[in-house]
Amino acid sequence: SDKIGEWPAYLVTIKDKSTRSTAHIYYLWVTMGKLTYQLIGAGADNYKEQLRETVFSLRPLTKKERDSITGIRLRIVKAKDGENLSELGKRTGNVWSPAYTAFMNNMPEDVKLPKGELVKIAREEKDKPKK
Repeated sequence: SDKIGEWPAYLVTIKDKSTRSTAHIYYLWVTMGKLTYQLIGAGADNYKEQLRETVFSLRPLTKKERDSITGIRLRIVKAKDGENLSELGKRTGNVWSPAYTAFMNNMPEDVKLPKGELVKIAREEKDKPKK
């Protein structure tokens, strides 16, 4: 039984000599708040210290790290009259290429969109904090 920072943890270390080179396997369970995480590290004998250090490096995210997390979200946007997929992409922050946007919307890449046409795009967005 160990601690990672302030959290209770349980570490199991296995030294496997069944192959030509010895391997170390670390299984770590750590309880942070209401969740228990399992980490596994495995590698050759000459990496055992790096594996152990890595397993014990678990820590909460800093505010800066948490604020930097983004995800790609599927969104539906309305086209402007006569807009092409490149223009629509620039205006809406679409991370897909015009060719991929056309594919995902089952339309030709050189389409001129009518006003209000609904188009699927993908946009990089920050995660909203849970309340």
